[in-house]
Amino acid sequence: MLHSLSWKGEASLFNKMLRISFLLLVAVCMVALRKVHAESDEEKEIHEALVPIIAECSKEHGAKVEEVMESKKNKDYEAIDGCLIECVYKKMGMMDDEGAFIVEKLVENAKQFMKEADSEKIEEIVKHCTSETEKTPEDKCGKSKMLLACMMEQKEALHL
Repeated sequence: MLHSLSWKGEASLFNKMLRISFLLLVAVCMVALRKVHAESDEEKEIHEALVPIIAECSKEHGAKVEEVMESKKNKDYEAIDGCLIECVYKKMGMMDDEGAFIVEKLVENAKQFMKEADSEKIEEIVKHCTSETEKTPEDKCGKSKMLLACMMEQKEALHL
């Protein structure tokens, strides 16, 4: 059948296929960009909420905000001082003065920062990680660091 088409007809058919392919590519790119934009809005919201608290806690614990944010960006949570993490948890109302985690507040904050996740899954992660920290006789700073590491590990494992 293609042999019966003239050169002009084949070129026209090729151009139509090329346009359709281009439109599909544009559509795929738009979907991908929308996802990136949504993630960057969520990241921006998290950044805006945490930076003032991290700055205050960094000052109290002699850390540089840029280094803390770089460690967070690189997912190098081990590089962040546990006492700084404890300070952030306390200032956000997620830990009391005795070093006990306030599960309800942790869940509330996690839901705010993991909007794509199922509420039940978030609660499960928080309860799992807080119970893990209770198994080890760490001080408040160590428990705080353990909780952050556990929650980030769980978040990554679930692709949240």
